[in-house]
Amino acid sequence: MMDNLQHLSKTTPPGGDSRVRLSGPSSEPLIQYGPDRSLASELQKASSFFTPPFWTENDDSRAFGNRSQTGGDERRPFLPPHDVGDRARSRGREDIPALASTIRRKPVSASFDSKVSQPASSINEVLAKETDTVESGKPLWRIWAFELLCILLSILLFIFVLYKFSNQDLPDWPFGATLNSFLALATTMSKASFMIPVSVAISQTQWAWISKKSRPLYDVHVIDQASRGTWGSLVLLWRFRFQHVAVLGSLLFAFSAFTSPVTQLAISYPMRDIAVTGEATAQVVREVRSPEDRLKMAGRQAVYQALFADHAGFMEPFPYSTVASGAVFCSTGNCTFDRYDSLGICMKTANISSHLRVQEFGRPGNFSFNDTLVLSTDGLLPDRKVWKVSLPGAHSMAHQSRLTAFTDMLTGNLTFGFRDDLILRARIASFAVMYTTPLIHDRTWWDSPKQREPSIQESMNNFEDFRHDATEIIFHLCVHTHETTVHKGVESTKVVESLTEPAQQGTGPFLDIDCWPMVRSFSANYRSMEDLSGALRYFLAGYMTTQALPEESKAFGFYGAGSEFTKALCEAVIFGYRSLENLDVLQRRLETLYQDIATGLSASIRTGRADDTFVRGTYNVTGEPRGMVPYVKITWAWFSLLAFEIAVATLFLAITMVRQTSDRDSGFRDVKDSSLATLVALSEECRAAAGGRLGPVDELKSASKGLKVQLKRRQIVLVDEYAEEKPR
Repeated sequence: MMDNLQHLSKTTPPGGDSRVRLSGPSSEPLIQYGPDRSLASELQKASSFFTPPFWTENDDSRAFGNRSQTGGDERRPFLPPHDVGDRARSRGREDIPALASTIRRKPVSASFDSKVSQPASSINEVLAKETDTVESGKPLWRIWAFELLCILLSILLFIFVLYKFSNQDLPDWPFGATLNSFLALATTMSKASFMIPVSVAISQTQWAWISKKSRPLYDVHVIDQASRGTWGSLVLLWRFRFQHVAVLGSLLFAFSAFTSPVTQLAISYPMRDIAVTGEATAQVVREVRSPEDRLKMAGRQAVYQALFADHAGFMEPFPYSTVASGAVFCSTGNCTFDRYDSLGICMKTANISSHLRVQEFGRPGNFSFNDTLVLSTDGLLPDRKVWKVSLPGAHSMAHQSRLTAFTDMLTGNLTFGFRDDLILRARIASFAVMYTTPLIHDRTWWDSPKQREPSIQESMNNFEDFRHDATEIIFHLCVHTHETTVHKGVESTKVVESLTEPAQQGTGPFLDIDCWPMVRSFSANYRSMEDLSGALRYFLAGYMTTQALPEESKAFGFYGAGSEFTKALCEAVIFGYRSLENLDVLQRRLETLYQDIATGLSASIRTGRADDTFVRGTYNVTGEPRGMVPYVKITWAWFSLLAFEIAVATLFLAITMVRQTSDRDSGFRDVKDSSLATLVALSEECRAAAGGRLGPVDELKSASKGLKVQLKRRQIVLVDEYAEEKPR
């Protein structure tokens, strides 16, 4: 180098401008040596000669030796190494000739301008400012783009799991895969998606933590370990005690272990019925015609069903489906039907007591040929009162007992309670029931508590007087609207509505009922009506009475004429203990009994018997076969933990990003979890104080706890060291 300087000195004209261009194009700046600078002073400073960054080094240049002359400190690349002078002196002592330093190109003029020459620290600061400017210009969303995408992915996976399989059929996947395994996979992916940005954000917070004030070097280790797993997060929670924003991320790491087990509880597989392939039909009666239809058998079956299918003491009518089995076919055991109509039998009652004519005689006699004597086995008792009860133009009865009932069908068009009712045009039969009703004046015995229900004889001995009442019951054709379902093989059919609107009388059927919303009409011929009324009269007409003078020595009971229906009418309905005690109960039981008969008639003409049908004018309506299959039911409450974790992860990432907006010139905006940043950020003094080399982890931890460090000028330095290096 000194030879080069001597060469430059010799080629400079005396007293002239000592400017020589070393190399490079003519537009490059010149290095200025002032005229007052001596060669000796230049030789003294040769060891610390500064190489400007704008010098161009070519392949043949050997003027400044090897690569080490560009700077030995990585942090200060433009300063010469510390041992340059030492090496020069050692060469002199060893008499080793210096490397020939010549510029092997055509010399050009160069000037060394004092204005251009700057200290190395000044150039480093300029370069640092330029780097900061580049970094600060990088958008924040680009720095955190990957983490934002991870959060978005976790939200999409969460929504996908919620809405993809909720209330859906159980999927049939190959290899035995189940929805629980898929849910575990989706939950794990969702958890991993939001834990990635959480881990990165925790690592990013360590730089902000040590940049504001001095902190123990051990804190950097704690935050780094917290970003790696649950145990490190628990250590961070214990050390920082909710004094750092990284605690949010640590809490997520701690609770994430429970995410998969909890979300597995959210899914269950109940059963439900869906439409499947099969057959579902329900038989509907469109018309009744005799002699083709066997309506007498239908009437007989209906009466016995009314008596033996009762389950509530005639306080409530039995359901239609109780006696209407066999009209529905369902191949799958679970079927539904739309509402449909079918021809049926309806019933109405009316109190006609005001039409009764009651006569009382002091002794037997004055009976007409049409009077029906309702007597017990004792016959007509002399010297006893006789009551004669009749309906104008209809039936008449005579009796001596205080408990007597008589029922028969009204003939022709005779009616007392429905003279102006349109249902007369659809009437099948009308029945009149005449009976005695007790008058209770002293209710002491009736209101007293009883261990058992009293017998009819006890009840008869505890009322003083009675009166006569009558009820008319009319059976008529109507159209029933049905609702039918079959569940697990059990049919359930309800009559939800009844319609009686006869069409205008004309040629054709005796009765034609039009259902205007329907395409079909329902009809019956005259003989079918007669057959039904005859069957009903055969089973419903009769009378019943008790002894006129009950004696303890004789067996007390009912006597009369008629079928099982007449006996049930008197013993269970009219003269039962609860009916005698409360007349409202009597009326309710009376209506229920005849309603059960009408329901039985409707079911009989529609379904027939198990091996036979009574009516041929039927057709089928189709329903929807359904099958019981499992489906996916998601209980949303069990997903609240996962939703909470995603929300906290999003909040934690947002806080980390917002806090970075104030650190645009910090130099660590995009460092995140990079290990390289930690390696290059530690200063030499900090590394030396921490041990300077690898050693047992416990010793490293112990040493780091006693070191106070801070991020200054892009280096993690000891606080005391930085204080010594500050310029005065």
